[in-house]
Amino acid sequence: MKNTGIVRRIDELGRIVIPMEYRKMHRINIGDPMEILATEKGEIMLKKIGLESEYINNASIVIDSILAPFAILASDGLRWRVGAGPHKDKYMDKVINQRAVSSIATKKVVTDKDEYGLEILLQPVIGMDSYGVLMAINDKPIEDTEKQMLTMVANLIVRLTERF
Repeated sequence: MKNTGIVRRIDELGRIVIPMEYRKMHRINIGDPMEILATEKGEIMLKKIGLESEYINNASIVIDSILAPFAILASDGLRWRVGAGPHKDKYMDKVINQRAVSSIATKKVVTDKDEYGLEILLQPVIGMDSYGVLMAINDKPIEDTEKQMLTMVANLIVRLTERF
């Protein structure tokens, strides 16, 4: 560990403030779950709990429970990690494309065709953090009801992931 020279006092309620510079540097936001660890030497450490694996687990459970005539996949922002339905095997464990990255960055739904000529709908999964993106893949044009369903799936995954 690196000594920074920054000292904070514990208040009457047992709280200590994490300096703003550290919160920005380590992307610690209000409401983020933190784990408190103590070493045998008496040191106390705070560790931000990464919700990425929780998000993928929840996405897998929700996606597997949906009976849809089209494929639904979830990415962690880098690769397509879980999915169900037809055409999913064309994407599993592949790096997401620029359209998916753009959907996450702009927090906007994107409809397009993929390289196989299939209709796709990209729905960002945004909670307190950006978790990733969901993708619906269909042989037919994607209807408004399917768009609404994917939005509900994304919201459900966020609520499950941030239930702490």
